[in-house]
Amino acid sequence: MCKDLNEVLSSSSLPDYFAQHTVLVLAQEVKWHALSREEQAKYYELARKERQLHMQLYPGWSARDNYVSALKSLMTEFGSHF
Repeated sequence: MCKDLNEVLSSSSLPDYFAQHTVLVLAQEVKWHALSREEQAKYYELARKERQLHMQLYPGWSARDNYVSALKSLMTEFGSHF
């Protein structure tokens, strides 16, 4: 797979930063899948705790709130006919 990836990246017209990011993401994915289920479970538990903390700090928050506020700011900046 690495050989194929190197061929694609070297022959593509992608910007260098995009190619570097792609390589880093794939390397992280390989490392993640190399972990045992027990090691992965630690990170799932950490994510669960972070999610609970966020829910306590920001009750009722939704990711939709981010999009609605961005839309409202666009509408006030450009009017309702953009």
